[in-house]
Amino acid sequence: MSNSEKQHTHIIPILAGATTAILLMAAGTGTVYAADFNEAQTQYEVAVQSARQSHINLAKQVKAVQKTDKIPAGQLLGKDHDLVSRMDSAMLGAKGQLKENIAHNPDAGRMSISQIRELTETIKNQDSANISSSSMLNRLDSYIKESQHYKKLDDARGKVKDSIGKASQLLETSKDNVDDEAPRQALQKTMDAAKDWKKSTDLTWLKKQADVINSKIQPVKDAVSAHEQRLAQEAQAAAVQSSYQTSSTANSLNASTYTNPVYTGNAPAYQPTQPADNGYTYTPSTTCGDGGWNLRAQCQAAIDQGGLVEMPIFDGLGGSRLIAGHNSTGAGWIGQLQQGQSTPYGTVQQVWHNATPDTINNSGIGTYLQTCDQNGNPIVVKVG
Repeated sequence: MSNSEKQHTHIIPILAGATTAILLMAAGTGTVYAADFNEAQTQYEVAVQSARQSHINLAKQVKAVQKTDKIPAGQLLGKDHDLVSRMDSAMLGAKGQLKENIAHNPDAGRMSISQIRELTETIKNQDSANISSSSMLNRLDSYIKESQHYKKLDDARGKVKDSIGKASQLLETSKDNVDDEAPRQALQKTMDAAKDWKKSTDLTWLKKQADVINSKIQPVKDAVSAHEQRLAQEAQAAAVQSSYQTSSTANSLNASTYTNPVYTGNAPAYQPTQPADNGYTYTPSTTCGDGGWNLRAQCQAAIDQGGLVEMPIFDGLGGSRLIAGHNSTGAGWIGQLQQGQSTPYGTVQQVWHNATPDTINNSGIGTYLQTCDQNGNPIVVKVG
């Protein structure tokens, strides 16, 4: 064997060994690539599932905060008005994200590892954005609702405070100005019950206290009005009594001079007379059915002379009488009479202002006083 042959004999095993090493190395590289590909594929699928779920969650969150997004700034505490604009921006961003499709490639299995990993990162970013938007919406929803609640508390407390202020002022001004203290006592009781309004966080309780206090204010006002009305009536009654006493004294001569209650049959027997110094006499000049005499017309002249004139009434009510006079000539006190007052002719039973001809006819037999107010409207008073 030559030296060359010997050399060749030694080369073949070396090449054979080299070939084996290359194949083994190639097989090892393929195994590592397959493992990396499978891992990338798995991470991709996990990212897709997570992004899909966060997308669903974001859609639910957007729907859940729709009512909160419509709450106006005026319903929040002053310091929290900016929450409304922040919620608007967050909702706008979330709705934009929901319109985007998840970056999912159905042919990812044909992509390279680097392409799959790049797509996976894109999907993860979408997933993170969905989660972040949901979290932001949830926080803003909580902040706005909390601010709205405390705004309602502040408003409710303010109403209680206002009611207590009005009630306190009314209690002060109504002191010694009511005839019945019960309404004032009831109002004070409701104020005492609401003394802890500053500390209360119970909206229902606060609203109730304000309503209860307000409901007790009006009865106190009514009690004050009743007291004032009573005082006014007493003052008016005193003035009437004083006027009556003055008028009755000043007109006693006229009242007796112009009184002639005598009437018999159809004869013109009713003749009111003036004092002898003027020689006045008056006899009927008109008739009214069945030969009777129209005493209403007959006596008007006597009434016009001043003082009080008494006459019978002939409207089917035999036995009634009328005592009349002008308010400017001695009978003004008749217009000031009130029910229950005493007069020389009896106690006042009823008073009619703006009386009509049928007033006496429809009111039964009795004694009536008549005058007129400053506008000439008749005033009739029934006494007995």
